[in-house]
Amino acid sequence: MALLCGYDFPGNVRELKNALEHAVIMARGEAVGAADLPRSIRESQPAPKPRARSKTLVEMREAWVAPHERKYLTELLSEHEGRVREAAKAAGVNYVTMYRLMKKHGLAIRRAVS
Repeated sequence: MALLCGYDFPGNVRELKNALEHAVIMARGEAVGAADLPRSIRESQPAPKPRARSKTLVEMREAWVAPHERKYLTELLSEHEGRVREAAKAAGVNYVTMYRLMKKHGLAIRRAVS
């Protein structure tokens, strides 16, 4: 069974059908064994194991952009002395979006009390 599962079957279903018919005809006993399969299957290399799922484009983009985005927001807020609405306007985003981005990156406004 491992040989059949590991074989690529370039001929698709027809090749599988022919291989099983060959094995049944060549079987020396009640059960079909690995020795009864066609030579091409017996001598084949096992199919490569599937690779682990790589990150999606969105995940890759987020991983790359996040540090730059955080730095940009920090500098922007510093430049506007913590005034979120002004910083949002300078960034070209709505102030609600600015607050959402600040929350996402763990940024808080620290204002001095007089």
